[in-house]
Amino acid sequence: MVADSASAAAAAQPRPVGATTAELRERIARLAWTRARTATLRRPIGRASDLAAGHELDPAVELPIVAELRPLLPAGWGGLRRGATVAVPGSTSLLFALLAGVQRAGGWVAAAGVRELGIVAASESRVDLSRFALVPDPGPDWPTIIAALIDGLDTVVVTPPPGPVPLRVARSLTARARHQGSLLLSTTDQWPETDLTLQVTGRTWSGIGRGHGRLRGQHVTVRATGRRQADRPRTVTTAMPPPSLLAPQPDPPLNRPAPADAPFGADRAAPSLRRVATGTDGGAPRR
Repeated sequence: MVADSASAAAAAQPRPVGATTAELRERIARLAWTRARTATLRRPIGRASDLAAGHELDPAVELPIVAELRPLLPAGWGGLRRGATVAVPGSTSLLFALLAGVQRAGGWVAAAGVRELGIVAASESRVDLSRFALVPDPGPDWPTIIAALIDGLDTVVVTPPPGPVPLRVARSLTARARHQGSLLLSTTDQWPETDLTLQVTGRTWSGIGRGHGRLRGQHVTVRATGRRQADRPRTVTTAMPPPSLLAPQPDPPLNRPAPADAPFGADRAAPSLRRVATGTDGGAPRR
């Protein structure tokens, strides 16, 4: 009985931040292995419009984007460039559309520091929550957490602490994303030296009559600006969620049995990701 009480007391003690951060890194490493294992099962299918326009998606260097937003891309881009840094300030619906587009080819995504992210809204916008890692509070050592996510996932959304992002930190994470071939999405326009900025400049709602009715949909106008190839502004207007995301999609490829040396077992399916704590709240990671 005494031993049981001691064990319970030990389990109730808050875990140190370093321990929970290490556990998060271990989970991300497992995701990286799963991502690599399932990548060989994906066979991207090019749209006829892409082929006609000479913009066939190259999955080795680009991630898919929904058709309605493709005109925002710079000349020569068939999709969102791996290793690019893109700012998406002020619009969660636009952010969800980008994430859902990446996931249509089997991509894994994560969001860190986005405290007010609506999980229900994400699901309704066709974001696949089973391939979505959420770290609401990465803590004061947030660049380390972002770097670990970049190492393991295709796309990482980051909301840095309030104020300008230090140039040294931004350049370090941008270089890491470029090296790993991951897309870095910032929810603030204060991230320095971004390749592309996608911003909603207008919004209209439908469904409301003269003092009655319900909101049934929205149309947004998105403006793209950037540097180098993206220096010429582009604008599109589309419904949100984009209609192409609402069309039925084929089932994702099934996971083949893992080899005997798989890091987390030979017959364990790809993990379903949920909210993860980094220890700043004094508790163990949520499962």
